[in-house]
Order: sequence, then C-alpha cells, then structure tokens
Amino acid sequence: MLVFTVVVGSMFALSQAEDAVERASALLEAGDIRGAARILDAVVSSEGFSSLEPALRAHALISYGVAAEAMEDPETAAALFSRFFDAPESGASEPWVENAALGLARASLKMKDAERARWALEHLSAAARGRQPARELAATVSFFEGRLGDAEAQLSACARQWPLAQAEHLLGIILFDRGDRVGALARFEAATRLDPSDYYSWIYKVRTLLELNRAEDSLKLLDSMSPGFETAETHFLKARALLRLERVAGSLEHFTKATEMNPKYGEALFGLGTALRQCGRLADAREVLRRFEVVHRSEAEGLRKLDRMAQVLFRDPRNSGLAEELAITSLEAGDLEAAERYAWRAIRQEPSRKEARRVLARFHARVGRYGAAAIHYQRLLKVVPSDAEAMEELSELVEKHSRRKKE
Repeated sequence: MLVFTVVVGSMFALSQAEDAVERASALLEAGDIRGAARILDAVVSSEGFSSLEPALRAHALISYGVAAEAMEDPETAAALFSRFFDAPESGASEPWVENAALGLARASLKMKDAERARWALEHLSAAARGRQPARELAATVSFFEGRLGDAEAQLSACARQWPLAQAEHLLGIILFDRGDRVGALARFEAATRLDPSDYYSWIYKVRTLLELNRAEDSLKLLDSMSPGFETAETHFLKARALLRLERVAGSLEHFTKATEMNPKYGEALFGLGTALRQCGRLADAREVLRRFEVVHRSEAEGLRKLDRMAQVLFRDPRNSGLAEELAITSLEAGDLEAAERYAWRAIRQEPSRKEARRVLARFHARVGRYGAAAIHYQRLLKVVPSDAEAMEELSELVEKHSRRKKE
C-alpha cells in the first residue's frame, strides 16, 4: 500500500507540474510575463522538481529563463539556463539544448561575460550555429573579446541578411573608432530605427553628427529622444550643439544642468566656462574654469588610478573587491559603460557585493532602464535591509517611473 501511495503521489505531482508549466506558457504567449514567472518559480523551486521528467524540467527552466530576460533580469535568466547544463539529461532534445544555449549566451552578454557566452554557444549543433541568433551572438562575443577584425566580418555578414540592432550598433562603434564617421552614422541610424530603446545608439549617433559638424541635426535628434534618456551626457551634448549654433543662452542652461547632475563632469565645466566668457560674464567664467582645473587634475589622477587598478585586475581577474572599486570610480568619472562592465564583473564573482549592485542600479536608472534598476535596488536591500540611501533612491525611482507612465 505504501508503494502504491508513493506512485500515485508522484503521478499527481507530475500532473500538477505539467498543468502549471502549460499555464505559464500560455501566460507568456499572452504577454503576462510576471504571472508566468510566478508560476514557474513555484515549479522550479519545488522539492519534487528534480524528480520530474527531463523534458518537463527543461521546459520549465527555459520558459522561466525567457521570462526573466523579458523582465530585464539577465542574472536570474543566466542562472536558470545554467541549471539546464549543470545537470544534463539524456532526455533533453536538441531544441531544448539550442534554446538553453542561446538563452545563456544572451544573458551572459548582457552581464558582460563573453567567456560564458562563448561556452554556451559551443553546445550548439553545427546547424544551429549557422542560424541567425547564434551567428549574431558569436559576432558579439568576438567584439567583446577585442577581436575586432573577426567581429566586423561576422557582424557585417549578419547585418546584410537580417535587420539586427545590436549588429548595427557594434559595427557603428568599430567604424567610429576607426574614424569613418559617415559609415558609423549610417550604422547608428539603423540601430536606433531597429531599437529605439537603446540609449547608447542614440548617444553615439549624436556624437557622430557633432563630429560631422551637423549641430542642427544633432540638436533635433536630442529633442526627439525619450525623456527617460535625460542624463548629464545628453545635456552636455545639447549644450555643445547650441554653442556651435551660437545660441549661447541655451547652451548655458544645458551646461549648467549637466554640471548640476554631475559636478565632476570636466568637459561640461569647461563648456560652461567657455559659454560664460562668450556672454561677457568673465568673473563667473573664471570661477567655473577654476573648478574645471581642480576637476581636470582630479580626473587625470583618477585615470592613472583606474589604469593601475585595471592592470592589477588583469593579473588577478577574480578580485571582486577591485572590480567593485573600479565600477565605483568609473561611475564617479561619468564612464557609464566601464562602470556597468566592472560592476557586473564584481557581481558575477560575488553577488552580495552591495556597492557593485548600487552601481548597476544607478547605471540602469541613468539610462532609463527603470525595471532593471529596481531589481538591483531590491537585491541590494536584501543584503542590507537598512540601507537608507538605497531605499530613498528606489522610492524616487518608482515615483519617477510612475509619473512618466502617466505622461
């Protein structure tokens, strides 16, 4: 009787799990991502999950990973896709392997982990590697690893065949750094058209227009950008465009705003001093340029410090404390891309690094990714529930996001 009871119980649990995963899949299809995630979390966290059939476990893990990606949570997504590979099952068919590998590669690249992404792609069949998702991801891995010749060839081949925002963006960066501003502009224009939510494609596009002496066009572009992209950098670029158009009063307003948002923004301080001098406000200009000299000396020392720390981190790549310090210093210097990269590096090694988590939260908030920012604030507060600064910033973020949604 005991054996019969256990068998019946297992069948009932299997039936419940199958029903739950099917309900979650339906919710995913309908666009209810959070509802699907709640159901899948219960399934994946249940005590009996490991005893379910391999195909059902694969379905649950990969569906939950897809939901986590959609909720701007690559960290959870990567953990879920990794679980598929950490306990490989002979019953998992090739489509499940392909979905898990592609999902892990996508999530890893969002966490700036090219090594893990490359590892994931190695699990694909030859046929899968020849298809668009894997080819684009492999090209992105080449870019992140600094193999720019390979990356350009791979990205160009992808962009010729498919409309891919990421491929266009990375090609734009390669061309911009090479000095081909006209070619870069075409790529950034394609990237913003394909993905209007990517902050960096807009910023690179504006900078390219300014490099091409198209100040009026750069100003129009800045005015058309999402309100969520209001950063010290966008105000600085708008001020530069206005100054070139000899609209000095407007440039003063935006240089001032940029320096208020980031008091250590050297370029903005220099621009503000220049604009004040052109207005005849010589005493104010001297004071601002004095501040610029202080910041400039500090920036120079900061760059030397960053270089020294980066060299140490290169020799000791698992030093999460140093990666966290680099993330903090980069954010203070206004280098958002470096701040994000180093913060993820620290978090990958040690998820409880609260200051690295704070950097990621602030980074996402500054570029208008409010959902991702909220996730990192919430995780920081799990580590330090009494962190008043995080609580205040999260509250401000929620209020700001709610206000923008109403607008």
